[in-house]
Amino acid sequence: MNIRANECGNALWFILLAVALLGFLTAVVSRSGSTVDQAGDYEKNRISASKIINTAKSFETAIQQLQNNGCSENEISFENPTVSGYTNTKSPTDKSCHLFHAAGAGLSYQKPQTGWLDKSQSAQTRYREWILSGTNYVVGVESGTDASGDASASNKELLLILPYVRSSLCIALNEMAGVTNPSSTPGRDAGNADITNKYVGSFGAGQHIEDTASGSDVFDGKPTGCFEGGGTPPNGTYHFYHVLIAR
Repeated sequence: MNIRANECGNALWFILLAVALLGFLTAVVSRSGSTVDQAGDYEKNRISASKIINTAKSFETAIQQLQNNGCSENEISFENPTVSGYTNTKSPTDKSCHLFHAAGAGLSYQKPQTGWLDKSQSAQTRYREWILSGTNYVVGVESGTDASGDASASNKELLLILPYVRSSLCIALNEMAGVTNPSSTPGRDAGNADITNKYVGSFGAGQHIEDTASGSDVFDGKPTGCFEGGGTPPNGTYHFYHVLIAR
C-alpha cells in the first residue's frame, strides 16, 4: 500500500509539474508572439516612412529639374488630373513648367496609400492628398531668411504635406528624418498649420510649423518631419511635411 501511495504521489507530482511547464511555455510563446508583432509593426512603419520620404524627395528632384530648365518658382504648376485646384495661370501654356505633365517634369500624381493614414480622419478635407503649399515655413531651413513669428509671405517655403498620417508612422518618419520625438511622441505644433490652401504660383502670409512645448523647437532647421496638430489641424492628428523649396 505504501508503494502504491508513493507511486500515486509521484504521478500527481509529475502531472502538476507538466501543468506548470505548459503554463510557462504558453506565457513565453505569448510574450514572444507579442514581441514579434511589435517588431513587425515597427518594420512596417519604417518601410512606409521610407516610401513617403522617397516620394517627397522625388518631388523635390523634379522641381529642381524644372528650375534648371528655366522655370521660376512662380511658374511651377502642380495641376494634375487627380486633384483639382492647382491651376497656375503664371505657368507657360506649353506646360514645360508642369510637375505632372510629360512636357514638364513628367511625374505621375499617385494618391497616398490608405495604410499610411489615420482612417478615423477619412472625412477630413485633404484626406489622402499630397498638399503642395506656399503658406507655411520652418525656421532655419534657409539660414538668415526667416525667423520665428514672421508671418510675411517672403519667407514661406514651398512645402509638401501629407496630412492625417498614423501616429506610429509619424514617429517613424521623425526617426528617419533625424527629428526628435519629445517623450517618444511627435512634437506638437505651437499654433496652426495651413493644410488647406494649394500653391498656384504665389506665396502667401501664413503659418510657422514649430514645437515649443518641449522647451526647444524640434523642427528648427529640419526640412523633413512630422508634427502633431496644435490648433488647426487639431491635437491628436499627425502630419508629414517636406520642404521642396526653402526660402
